[in-house]
Amino acid sequence: MISIRKKPIPTTALGLALHGSRLDGVLVKRSNGSMQVLKSFSATLTLSPLTGDAELVGREIRNHLDQAGIRISQIYLSHGHWDHLSGVRDFPEATVHLPDSERRYLQTDRPPRVLPSIGQDPAIRWQTLHFDATPYRGFSHSHDVFGDGSVVLVPTPGHTPGATAMYVNLSTEHRLLLVGDAVWRVREAQDSSRKAWPVRWFADQDRSQTDATIQRIAAAMAEPGTIVIPTHDLEVQQKLGFFPAWIK
Repeated sequence: MISIRKKPIPTTALGLALHGSRLDGVLVKRSNGSMQVLKSFSATLTLSPLTGDAELVGREIRNHLDQAGIRISQIYLSHGHWDHLSGVRDFPEATVHLPDSERRYLQTDRPPRVLPSIGQDPAIRWQTLHFDATPYRGFSHSHDVFGDGSVVLVPTPGHTPGATAMYVNLSTEHRLLLVGDAVWRVREAQDSSRKAWPVRWFADQDRSQTDATIQRIAAAMAEPGTIVIPTHDLEVQQKLGFFPAWIK
């Protein structure tokens, strides 16, 4: 989850997706509490994101963003596991936002869930993310990124202590809820089931908190106009389609 700016106050957000070796991006602009598509771009990577050197792949993605004239200034992470955090080093000028509980988690857990070399890197511009005691769509706390309700963060602890989900309000009637790994599949929230036991045993830090978060996500799904998107749910991705199909 990344927000970017070209002015002192952020006004735009960037979404990236990888489909094989194809990199797709969409730049959206906040307007009257919702998000509007500003521009989009696509590029073909010369290196495979799955088999190529991770550092070189990240550098190539950064080069494509630079060529598109996109400057990353703020990064909001869903949580600190390596597959969600590793790319921050490619944007040394950006501020990386995490709740204090997640920063502490990065400093205490070990591989393969977290990479201490990144979590403890003093060169990364860490910034503590604070949630306000302001309820938002069933969540007890929230953080309004732009101050106009277009992008709102909510705490989803359990998978990790400071896991965070992001509401992207496309309009007053339609919104996306990006939940990271709070659930791995939407069906876990739909039928109030738990994650598969290997995932719960290996990846979830607090199982009772995870179950409570799944219940809150289930309630969010019941609200008309809300689409819940977990990071690793292929069924949801196939249903929505890859960019640009999902914004049409």
